[in-house]
Amino acid sequence: KKTVKALAKTLKHAGVTLGLLLIIFASIIWAVYLSALYFLYQYLPVLSQVALGVCVGGQLYWFYRFGYGHFGVGPKPLLPDLTINETGSEASKVVRFVCISDTHGDHDRMEIPTGDVLIHAGDFTRFGSIEEIKSFNTWLSKLPHKKKIICAGNHDIELDPDISADAQKAEELLDGCVYLNGKIIDVQGVKIYGSPMQLGFSKGVAHAFGRSPDQMKEHWESQLPADSKIDIILTHAPPHGILDRVFTSKRVGDKHLLGTLRRIRPKFCIFGHIHESYGVQADSKSGCICINASSCTMLGAARHPPIVFDIKI
Repeated sequence: KKTVKALAKTLKHAGVTLGLLLIIFASIIWAVYLSALYFLYQYLPVLSQVALGVCVGGQLYWFYRFGYGHFGVGPKPLLPDLTINETGSEASKVVRFVCISDTHGDHDRMEIPTGDVLIHAGDFTRFGSIEEIKSFNTWLSKLPHKKKIICAGNHDIELDPDISADAQKAEELLDGCVYLNGKIIDVQGVKIYGSPMQLGFSKGVAHAFGRSPDQMKEHWESQLPADSKIDIILTHAPPHGILDRVFTSKRVGDKHLLGTLRRIRPKFCIFGHIHESYGVQADSKSGCICINASSCTMLGAARHPPIVFDIKI
């Protein structure tokens, strides 16, 4: 525990450090590029102008295409309208869910729309400390939603009994919500299964609830067999190939979670983890609507708005 806390302290300014490293790296790349451009201009002026145009144009396109997910700037992704507009007695047959994830202690920045159920898909802390859990629970308790349902993420290390001896104590602090760790809850007939388990090999800071691919296969098959009747799967990390692309373009999702979606066919799968892949995408084979509700951008500010959907009961 002391080792984990010591490591957490060393990472206290990790977000700032990452930003500075990105700036330094970009500056070096630009310095090399401008030096090469200057050389070209001396001997091939037309080619140097073409190269400059391609570089600037490429960067503008990248920001247009990916800037919002990475930095919270640029055009927002087009999200489908997942709400149901009913009036009168029919309105009482609709349950509205508000989804957030990866707030990383920046929850006070967020504007949360009204709804029946608030869902948080993990990483509500940045360093996993008890103080952060208390702060999150206090904020959560003040929200008007009738039900608040959460699972943990890889940053929420105090909730992982494999890492923290105080995991039970940390869980008891979350008295303003329902914490799902391999459990099912029924909300007005809507069955929700939640689990923080995710792909990951390390243990320690930012690596809570990590499991190997074989362990994830066993986990999903034992927790959610083929005859499971589940409407919503809540987990922290994405299924493979769906809103799981990191800034290097590599896909890092869980293939066994994807198999589970296609085996039991839930209506929705809610997760976060990959900040830069925020959005909504339906799995073509299962029909499951997958929601990456990451609130923070890649640099750690909660700029992505909550995602809202309705289920008719």
